[in-house]
Amino acid sequence: MYAVIDIGSNTIRLSSFNKIEENLELLFTKKESAGLAQFIDDSNNMSDEGIEKAISTLKEFSTLVSNVKFKKIYTFATAAIRNVNNSEYVVDCIEKETGLNIDILSASEESSYAYIGANKTLNIDEGLMFDLGGGSTEIVIYKNGKIRYEVSIPFGSLNIYNRYVNKILPTKKESTRIKKAFLEELKKIDYKNMDVNIDQICCVGGSSRACLQIINKWNDLPNANSTFNSKALKEVLDCVLDNKINGIHYLLKIVPDRIHTIIPGIIIINAISEYFNCNAMIVSKHGVREGFLYHNLFKE
Repeated sequence: MYAVIDIGSNTIRLSSFNKIEENLELLFTKKESAGLAQFIDDSNNMSDEGIEKAISTLKEFSTLVSNVKFKKIYTFATAAIRNVNNSEYVVDCIEKETGLNIDILSASEESSYAYIGANKTLNIDEGLMFDLGGGSTEIVIYKNGKIRYEVSIPFGSLNIYNRYVNKILPTKKESTRIKKAFLEELKKIDYKNMDVNIDQICCVGGSSRACLQIINKWNDLPNANSTFNSKALKEVLDCVLDNKINGIHYLLKIVPDRIHTIIPGIIIINAISEYFNCNAMIVSKHGVREGFLYHNLFKE
């Protein structure tokens, strides 16, 4: 058995896997909504409160994994720690208090691992994949199973909420500002000259899975459904924004732990769908954690 601890901007997640020949079997997963992106000050440093929040959560996970015989425990951090100015100090404090060894994934590594993880289950040969996290969005364009282009946009569902939203749900004006800001980043991607057919977008990350949950519930679809289109996405977004109070109650029933970040996340997904002119989206259950482990165990 192997354990992977993923320190994200919104959540910290522990996942356990069995290695079966050249495949991975998920045994269990546990997550905590640490919200580390909320603890970044005006100087782009993580505060002591944020560091303590990370340490507290990781100590719980460390206790859990100490009771199980794992062949190896991997711990990595993404944009939550990678993008702050005091990242070395943050990692040093966490490692001293928890005994964990933390790898900070580069933006390129995070993109590549997310693609490897998604590709293992969906066999995506050509198109576009995005991994929407709390602190960044990784976009990968690929053809013939090879990455042709990758970029990390420093906008995620949590930090964009902190930056643009004053209450629980964004107003229509705030939503417009979020979409406009994200589209400005997308316009830097000249994908039309890449000779890549983007018929379907592969969605990775907790926000994408939460979005799918909402759409499945909204349209009375089975939980096993893994696809949605831009029309369904926009319908949910418009209905929630037009009816704030009932919208909050509806979201609390389905994704209570993401009540403040899910609408910024849906706005980002909608912007990606519009910019790349792609109607069909498929959500992968696997992503950066699985890709990281595949890379380290099988050296892909």
